[in-house]
Amino acid sequence: MATVVCFGDSNTWGYSVERAADPVPRLVTEDRWVSVTARALGPDHVVIAEGLPGRTTVFDDPIEGEHLNGHRLLRACLETHKPVDCVVVVLGTNDLKSLYSASAWDIAQGAGRLLDVVAVSACGPDGGAPQALLVAPPPTRVTGLGAPFEDVLAGADARSRRFDAEFSAVAANRGVAYLNAGEVIESSPIDGVHWSPQAHRAIGQAIAASVKGLTK
Repeated sequence: MATVVCFGDSNTWGYSVERAADPVPRLVTEDRWVSVTARALGPDHVVIAEGLPGRTTVFDDPIEGEHLNGHRLLRACLETHKPVDCVVVVLGTNDLKSLYSASAWDIAQGAGRLLDVVAVSACGPDGGAPQALLVAPPPTRVTGLGAPFEDVLAGADARSRRFDAEFSAVAANRGVAYLNAGEVIESSPIDGVHWSPQAHRAIGQAIAASVKGLTK
C-alpha cells in the first residue's frame, strides 16, 4: 500500500468558482482532483488531500496569517502521515499576490524549498525520503473582474507564464519528477485562478499517471 500526500492550495482543497456564493464554495469530494487521482491509482494507494486555500510556498501572509506558509507546515504534515511514498506539491498561485512582489523565479525557488523539506524529512518507507512530484500551476488569466480582485493579482498572468520554465528547472536541479499543469488544463475564465470540474478530472488523471511511475 503506497501513501501519497497531495500538498497544495485552494485548488487541492477543491474550491468551486461556480459555487462562490455558497457558505462553503467547495466541489463535492468525488469531483476534486485528489479524488480523481485516487480512483485512477486504485485500491493499492492511499491518496491524502492536504489542501489549504491561500497557501503559499514559503511566504508569510501578513493579512490572513502565517499558517498559510506551506514551508512552516510541510514537515509536520509529512510526519503526521508517514510512511509517505510520494509527495505531490502543487503550489505557487498564491505567491503571485502583489503583496509578496515575487517573480516566477522567486516562486519556483520557494517550491524548491519544499522539495528540500521532503528530501530530508526521513518520512519515506524505511526512514528514507519520499518520492516527490512537482506540479507547476497553470498560468492565471485576466478576467476583467476589476478591483479589488485583480489588484491582488496585478501582473500575475505574465509572471505565471514563466512557471513552466522556472519550475521545471527547479525539479531538474533536484532530480525530482515534474508535471506542467499548463499543458493539461487552463485556469477558469470566471476568476482566472481556480479550476473547473473538467479541469480537476484532467489534472487528476495526469497526476495519477506521473505518480504511478514513482510508486510502482
